[in-house]
Amino acid sequence: MLQLQHVNKVYQSGTPNSSVLFNDFNLEVESGQFVSVVGSNGSGKTSMLNLICGSISLDSGRVLLDGKDISHLAENRRARWIGRVFQDPARGTCPHLSITENLAIAENKFKPFNFRRLLDRECHSRYQALLEPLGMGLEKRMDQPCGTLSGGQRQALALLMTALNPPDLLILDEHTAALDPKSSERIMQLTAEIVEQHHLTTLMVTHNLRFALNYGNRLLMMHEGTIIRDNAAEEKQQLQLDTLLNQFNQISIEYGN
Repeated sequence: MLQLQHVNKVYQSGTPNSSVLFNDFNLEVESGQFVSVVGSNGSGKTSMLNLICGSISLDSGRVLLDGKDISHLAENRRARWIGRVFQDPARGTCPHLSITENLAIAENKFKPFNFRRLLDRECHSRYQALLEPLGMGLEKRMDQPCGTLSGGQRQALALLMTALNPPDLLILDEHTAALDPKSSERIMQLTAEIVEQHHLTTLMVTHNLRFALNYGNRLLMMHEGTIIRDNAAEEKQQLQLDTLLNQFNQISIEYGN
């Protein structure tokens, strides 16, 4: 379970540009929930993810993951339990290393290892078997540097790398926003498969309202650092795109987007 308890965050505190982002913000995400988060620009979606991951610090309050208080742990320490896929596909892989080497690093996260022991024929065959179902031909390009892959291919690889060492919490930070429509659809299908297979607790921020409706079992809409809509289970299934779109457009116009 993820818990944000009484979180407060002010940007540029004590200056003329000071702005309150979160004021006594609270959120609970049950283990195994797949939560889609939508909202206008500036609503606090990505800042919430950054607070959870430790990219920015909170002013007060607590972040708990499975009962552990991780509020004051550095971002790299939290990475033991939190996996994150970013909007930019280039941030999820090492561009100068091959597909095989990237997978080996992910599989042995926080373990002592060396490439001589890891990159053997058995690993190569195992990674090929993992890549083949993606339907992207990556299993035939195992020695190719990741920097030469397309955005969709790199994002698919980043998701697969996360699943090799399943985290307690998966953070998806607009992970389809930089992709073309066809790649976005495939990445969302892969996301759903990985989340279901590993029973991952997942927070997905997205601007795609259709994805927010079609994927996951809970939907949050945020505005000015607060949650203004929270639909789960059957309530989410009955939610109509027009209803969501009308509310989204209303708050976006009010916020000047």
